[in-house]
Amino acid sequence: MNPDDLAKILDELGQRLGPTGSHVFELAVRQQVILGVIGLVAGVTLVALGIIVGFWEWRKQPPIIFGPVIAGVSILPFLVALPLLLNPEYAAIRDLLGALR
Repeated sequence: MNPDDLAKILDELGQRLGPTGSHVFELAVRQQVILGVIGLVAGVTLVALGIIVGFWEWRKQPPIIFGPVIAGVSILPFLVALPLLLNPEYAAIRDLLGALR
């Protein structure tokens, strides 16, 4: 997408949103930050669950399988949450443009 197309899309977005556009954008940015925090909390919870299950499995039998799998899968919420927290404005614009289409 070239800058002219993006400018045209953003102008269309501004026309559709009208005078409440800045408020809607602020709410969308806030929502992206909230989603990022939820993703981080989910990731930390999965890591803790993986550690607990891993220790529980280790006490029962030597081959540890399920705990490290949970801890490994916990990277997914972090990968989703990180861009939302680093650049919530971009994520908000992406979602608003997606809603227009």
